[in-house]
Order: sequence, then C-alpha cells, then structure tokens
Amino acid sequence: MDVIKGGYAGIVFTDGPLWKEQRRFAIKVLKEFGLGRNLMQERVLDEVSHFIKDIRGEIEAGNKEIDFQNSLELAVGSIINAILLGYRFGKVL
Repeated sequence: MDVIKGGYAGIVFTDGPLWKEQRRFAIKVLKEFGLGRNLMQERVLDEVSHFIKDIRGEIEAGNKEIDFQNSLELAVGSIINAILLGYRFGKVL
C-alpha cells in the first residue's frame, strides 16, 4: 500500500538506480552552493570587517549613540544577499 501519493519518490523514499541518480544531483547542487568549502565563513568574516569599519566610522564621526541593530541587520542582509546575488549592501548615509 502506497502511503505517499504517486508512490515513493525523492531522495528519502527511493532506492536503487533512481536513488543514486538523485543523490548525485543533490550533492552536485549543494557543492555548487559551497558545501564542503569555507564559503559561508568567508562571507561572514568579510561582513564582520565591514561591520567593524562602519562602527569605527560612527565613533570617529563623534556620534555618542550608535544604533547597532541597524548595522547588524545590514550585516546579516548583506551576507544573505552576497550568497544569493553576489553582492553586499552598502551603508546608507
């Protein structure tokens, strides 16, 4: 009795040659997105350096109060954007 509509499919429910083909495809796609490399770490470290530079700029400008929340949101958004679209956000003046 098939519990799943259309029978067993996908990486989880298949076996044999179909499973091997789907597994190869999934691994290939994940590697293209950086699996097994330090891509994410590089993006985060790059963004941390921009974050620190922005905060230092705020201090040098003489600002007594610094809004870390906006800077942190910009950093997180930039990491996601850099991974998906290939560029980071800049600080809006």
